[in-house]
Amino acid sequence: MNLKQVSFSLFLIMTMFILVDGFPSKTLATQLTPKGYLSIKMNKSDTVHFLNRVAFGSEPKTFSFFLGKTRKEAINHVLSSIRKTSLIPPPSWVNYQAPPFWGRSDMMRGDQNFFDTARTKEFESLKRWWVREIAQTNSPLTERLVLFWHNHFVSAYSGINRWSISLFRQNQTFRRFGFGSFRTLLKRSLKEPALLKYLDADKNKKGKPNENLGRELLELFTLGEGEYTEIDVKEVSRALTGWRTAQFKNLTFHNAKWAHDKRLKTIFGKTGYHTQEDLINLLLAHPRTSEFISEKFWNYFVSETWKDKKTIKQIAVRFRNSDYDIKELLKGILESKAFWSLKVRGSIIKSPVDFVLGTIRSLRISPKNFMETEKILKNMGQELFNPPNVGGWPGYSSWVTPSGLIERVKYVQNLMSPGGVVSDAEEVEKIKKYFAFLTQYKSRKIDVFSHKVEINPNEFRADYFLSAYGRGFGKRRRPNLTVGFVNARVNQTVWGTLAIGFDVMKNKGLRIKFREHKCYPRCFRYANSGSVRKYRKGLNINLSDTSQKVLRKIRLFNDDEKKMVAIIAGSLDIIAELISSGRRFERSQTNRDWAEYLHERSQKFKNKKWVKEILKTEYQLISSHGYKPTNKNMGMMMGGEPSIDGIMPGGYTPIDSPAVIGVSNPETFTKVTFADYLMVVPKEFKGQKNNLLGILTSPVYNVR
Repeated sequence: MNLKQVSFSLFLIMTMFILVDGFPSKTLATQLTPKGYLSIKMNKSDTVHFLNRVAFGSEPKTFSFFLGKTRKEAINHVLSSIRKTSLIPPPSWVNYQAPPFWGRSDMMRGDQNFFDTARTKEFESLKRWWVREIAQTNSPLTERLVLFWHNHFVSAYSGINRWSISLFRQNQTFRRFGFGSFRTLLKRSLKEPALLKYLDADKNKKGKPNENLGRELLELFTLGEGEYTEIDVKEVSRALTGWRTAQFKNLTFHNAKWAHDKRLKTIFGKTGYHTQEDLINLLLAHPRTSEFISEKFWNYFVSETWKDKKTIKQIAVRFRNSDYDIKELLKGILESKAFWSLKVRGSIIKSPVDFVLGTIRSLRISPKNFMETEKILKNMGQELFNPPNVGGWPGYSSWVTPSGLIERVKYVQNLMSPGGVVSDAEEVEKIKKYFAFLTQYKSRKIDVFSHKVEINPNEFRADYFLSAYGRGFGKRRRPNLTVGFVNARVNQTVWGTLAIGFDVMKNKGLRIKFREHKCYPRCFRYANSGSVRKYRKGLNINLSDTSQKVLRKIRLFNDDEKKMVAIIAGSLDIIAELISSGRRFERSQTNRDWAEYLHERSQKFKNKKWVKEILKTEYQLISSHGYKPTNKNMGMMMGGEPSIDGIMPGGYTPIDSPAVIGVSNPETFTKVTFADYLMVVPKEFKGQKNNLLGILTSPVYNVR
């Protein structure tokens, strides 16, 4: 296909859009009793239209199931089938704690390359998992909603320093809350580390607000462009100060209260000491929020080219009156007369996900080399988990590009060519067994410490040590350094991550710090305390502290935790040696000065009475600098790459050739032509023979 042909295809598509948009409006005013149009039984046109909006095309059996049902029955069925978990289990690495991104800059070059390669593999396996889920799920509307929210609360792999695990967790949030309360979803989404990282929330603090999150919250997440002032942006950004990510604590949300601006703020004309929670309530009280979300749902489910402002307004009021129940919003969209109008059919251009995975599901095939699907989607312009910018994929005409159309035609031609799909009976049987295994698989819980080796009672052992960040001596502000251990253990007590801070206080000298938001799962469990003490923030130990004072500070800790503190304090010389093994030591005077300083102060802590009293005998701190986990902890999917490349389209056994879809599904195709089944605007092929390749390469097949 040359560029002239592509241009002609583009012209045909856009011409068709003009014609569709020009359908007479009388189609909206069918003379029926109120809601009576929902009792109409779905014909072929209704069915293909409905399934192209709430699903990704349809499998033959699904088409037959909905054909003849009333519109109301069809709506109720798909709304009741939404899932909160994926059908296909995610890659195994998501069950482990987050890698130490905080220490990457301290890794030596070889370890850094290894670290980055592992993250790239995670990202590729994450895309592969979601593609497999969309292709095989029994609830395609779930994936439609997850994809919608992914393109609404946007974060992208390219903009979050390889935090692939955060992208997965955000995807899970969309699954759990994407069909419930928008109030809850908004709050949860604003606390997602992927979003916070993408929009620089860690840089947003009192006295020096960063406006990225505040601006996008107003423009893209709630109100829309032109519905706020620059003053609103500044005040909203101040209200959001303090929400950030605890990198040491398994990349989880952290509310840093010290960074929150507690002063008066005026937002939308209302003055108060607004917190982040207050801000969310103010946004949801704004009438524009329900309208903006309703408009985006309209564009996604009804039409990109035409808007019925009156209907959208009514749906928005219903949405707001339900206290932002997303189910009510979607129900209002699907039950509207506009949704069922001929005017909106074929008025949305298929995204690459729609085109590729919808074709696979509709033809009930398993393509050869299915693992290449995420690359194909990228070539067409839609790389999952990596939208182009904070605005997401713009959709509509952006999908219609010469290169994108060429990729679509090539893809269909490959599917239709000999050997384009899995046809061997033994391979199909393996696919079926593997699918059955996957759908019955239960994910493992996070294993904080996987190496259960015997250690001495007075031994602190950790797999890895890395330096995180610091401030040098001779500065205006207090010198400090933060280091961390990965997979640490003392006897039966384990820490996935244990961060230790050092600083030098005037008149008190060296101080050792433990902070709960820098340990995973916790620095100290306070097992010997009542509920009042459960939520302490950590521990400070000064060089100048008396033994009596230190023992009083740690009296609520268990024996292992006390030993951990004593071993850390008594092993500053070992920690200094570990610091000197890192890349930061090579590149930064700050780390060199700190290594020297800790070495000089180590003996003073070793001689502390409280250290000797807790440990009594000899003790050891054992760790190695760097980070290079075993291959076992880097499993991409079920402990490795998928052992079977094929899929079960829509959960059904794949057929051995697209050409036999009619023969394989006689109950569907005795009364329905391929054009009726695959196209929302089938008039071009009316009266023609079932030319499957012609249909799939037709410009009209690119709309839904």
